[in-house]
Amino acid sequence: MVYSVEQNTFIVMSYYRNGTFVDGAWLYSVAACKQEYLANYPDLEIQETSFEAHIRVVINRFVRTGNVNKGKSSGRPAVSEEVVDDLRERLEQNPQTSLTRLSQQSGVPVTTCHKVVKKRLHMHPYKITTVQQLLPIDPPRRVEYCNWFQNTFHDDGLLDLTFFSDEAWFHLSGYVNSQNFRIWSAENPHVFVETFNHNKFACLFHYELFLFLTTN
Repeated sequence: MVYSVEQNTFIVMSYYRNGTFVDGAWLYSVAACKQEYLANYPDLEIQETSFEAHIRVVINRFVRTGNVNKGKSSGRPAVSEEVVDDLRERLEQNPQTSLTRLSQQSGVPVTTCHKVVKKRLHMHPYKITTVQQLLPIDPPRRVEYCNWFQNTFHDDGLLDLTFFSDEAWFHLSGYVNSQNFRIWSAENPHVFVETFNHNKFACLFHYELFLFLTTN
């Protein structure tokens, strides 16, 4: 049962009004308070055991806070400007820091870091764009290959020399995973990383094969 402010106020007043002064000390009765409450609110049904417990809760709250009803929860304390400035400085020094690592470095919970970065610093996680690395010698090779393929596409012998299979690429010199790589920034930094298309040795092999086919 939910008690109104008026009812809780009546409980407090009745509790102290029915007190008696005995041997230099005030004695108060929960039973007397309950009887007066039932007489004042005869139409309300209550469970006596739970109502007596409610009387004690209201009285203890009044003694502790001076209020008869619960006050609004203050919620979690607001994040200080010092914490916000610290997180901003860390991200400016290393925009690639993940929220988990940022939490470990600053001692701030991950959820708080996320809220501060998104709502206070207005930063967003931008993905890196991976493009194929091109060397100066690559454009003329591409044009040469395209011209050769266009001229010999209808040659029946070309299809006989073409095979298809599933391939697995192993990167021995590092690999950029654009799904896990993020840059925190208020504006899109438009970061690009040039990488070899699969493996430079495989690309050289394909080109050497092309030269072999065109000269034999």
